[in-house]
Amino acid sequence: SLYDVEISGNYIEYEGQEITCSIVRDIRKRRLEENMLRIVSEATSGLTGKDFFTELAKHITVTLSMRYALITECANEQRTRLRTLCYVDGDVVLDNIEYDTADIPCEIIMRGEDFFMTSGVEARFPKEKGIESYVGVPIYSPSKGDIIGHIIAVDPNPVTSENNQTAILKIFASRVGAELERMKAEKELEVKNIELSKRL
Repeated sequence: SLYDVEISGNYIEYEGQEITCSIVRDIRKRRLEENMLRIVSEATSGLTGKDFFTELAKHITVTLSMRYALITECANEQRTRLRTLCYVDGDVVLDNIEYDTADIPCEIIMRGEDFFMTSGVEARFPKEKGIESYVGVPIYSPSKGDIIGHIIAVDPNPVTSENNQTAILKIFASRVGAELERMKAEKELEVKNIELSKRL
């Protein structure tokens, strides 16, 4: 098979011998990361709120070649229950759900750990019926540093190690965290404006 590489070469003389040393690096993962970041950033740059979450999730499934993507927020203070801000099956937007994190990979992510499995998810976590592969990262509050949700992508089939895009997902998680705080501040401002209008 053919794939992109990056080659760097050095020439040295050592004890009267001429030596050429070449280092060949497989750059498929880096190219995938750069492409994913560019495509998703361009597609979501002008969006906010629910539209942003939905388009981000859709593009994550496409660029990672994984069937489902979820963006969630905490549904309780203990961070043991999550509600989806968006839930997609490829291009299809599914109904939002609320669920407990016990005994599934979400529980690990909500402790602040990245999670990636190329296969065997259902075997290790029986509650994850029909899910074979999984990648996810936590979402943090930019102002407080607390975990407020997570981004995950899952698939019924095994994937390769190239799908381990936690570094890129962390960038998107930062944007989601900022957007959630913006929406919260906007809602608080609306409440204050309503109270002010009543007083006036």
